[in-house]
Amino acid sequence: MLIDVLREPLDFRFRLLGSMIDRIVARDYRGLRFSEVPHMAKGNPLWDQYERVVTERRPYDGHVHYIGAFDGVPGVIEHCLMPLSSNGEDVDIIFVVSAIGPLPPGSGRDVPPRVEIWP
Repeated sequence: MLIDVLREPLDFRFRLLGSMIDRIVARDYRGLRFSEVPHMAKGNPLWDQYERVVTERRPYDGHVHYIGAFDGVPGVIEHCLMPLSSNGEDVDIIFVVSAIGPLPPGSGRDVPPRVEIWP
């Protein structure tokens, strides 16, 4: 994925999601800001991870849990968020590599922190 970093106020906009993400999400997120998607807005663990990449100007490797949009099955997204800069200083795009899969066996259906990425 490619995520644009917007400033004043800080926000993030979906530029490119990729064919795998397009197949599993409930709607087309291209062009939407995180602040326009209630479960991704400021205060959400996912937002915090992206904000960390912008403020620290270095990659972040982490995960978020989600509930599947179509099947209601919980899963996990392992991702690496990598900052890109057009001027060598300010992060203006975040390049995201994701691995999407089910929760590990025995982890239960509600593993905190749970984030409903695609309701």
